[in-house]
Amino acid sequence: MTPWWIIPAVLVALPALAAAYHAYGPISRSRLTAFARRHELAITTANGDRVIRYLAVTRRWRSAGLIAGWAIAFAVELPQGRFSFNPLVLFAGWFAGALAAEVHLAVGVHGRRRVASLVPRTPKRYVSTVVWGLLPVGALAGIAALPGAVVDRTLTAATVAWVALALGIVIVVALVRRKVLLRPQPVDPADVVQADDAIRTRSLHVLSAGGFALAAYCGLAALATRGTAEAGVATAVGLAVLAVGITAARGRGPAPRPAA
Repeated sequence: MTPWWIIPAVLVALPALAAAYHAYGPISRSRLTAFARRHELAITTANGDRVIRYLAVTRRWRSAGLIAGWAIAFAVELPQGRFSFNPLVLFAGWFAGALAAEVHLAVGVHGRRRVASLVPRTPKRYVSTVVWGLLPVGALAGIAALPGAVVDRTLTAATVAWVALALGIVIVVALVRRKVLLRPQPVDPADVVQADDAIRTRSLHVLSAGGFALAAYCGLAALATRGTAEAGVATAVGLAVLAVGITAARGRGPAPRPAA
C-alpha cells in the first residue's frame, strides 16, 4: 500500500523541480530584449553582462520564493487533511523572493566612487510618486486591524504578531530601498551607467510593489483574525493588492537620462 504522504510529496516536488530548472537556466534573448525595451536601453557588449547578471539573480530568488510559498501552503494545510490552491500565498512567496534578491544585490555592491553629478539622486529619477508612495500605504494597511481590535477589545496575540510582521517588512524594505537609491554609481562609459540606472529603476519598482504587497497581506491576515466577516473582506481586498503589486512591479520608470 502506498504511504499516504507520497502523493502530497509528489505534488510539492514536481512544481518545485520545474521552478528550480527554470531558475538556473540561461537568460533568454527574449527576456533580455523585453528588459531593454521596457527601459529604452540599448544592450551593448559593455553593459550586457551586468543586465544578464541582474536578471539571473532576481529570477533565482523569485523562483525560490515561489517554491517556498508552494511548500508552506502544503505544510500548513496538509495536517488538516486538505489542500486548496491559494494564489495569494504563491504570490506572497514570489514577492518575498523578489525582496530577497534585491537585498542580495544591494549587499553585493561595495564602495565605488560615484559619478560626479550635480543632479540630486531622488526617487523621482527612477519611479513615479505613486509607486514610491506604495510602501507607506502598505504600512497603513498593516496596522489597519489595530484600531478596531482595541475598541472592540478583541486584540489577540495573532493580531499583534501580524501587525508587527507588517511593520517589520516595511522597515526592512525602506532601508533596502534607500540603499538601492543611494548606492554608488560606477564611473563607467555612458551605456554602462544607463544600464545601472535601468537596473536601479527595476529594483525600486519591485521593492516598492513587493513591500506594499507583503505588508498589506499581513494587515489583511490581522483583519482575518477578528472574524469570518472581515476575513471575507480581506480575501476580496487581497486580490486588489495582488493586482496593484503586479502592476507596480512591472512599471517602467522615467525616460532614460544621458549619463553624467
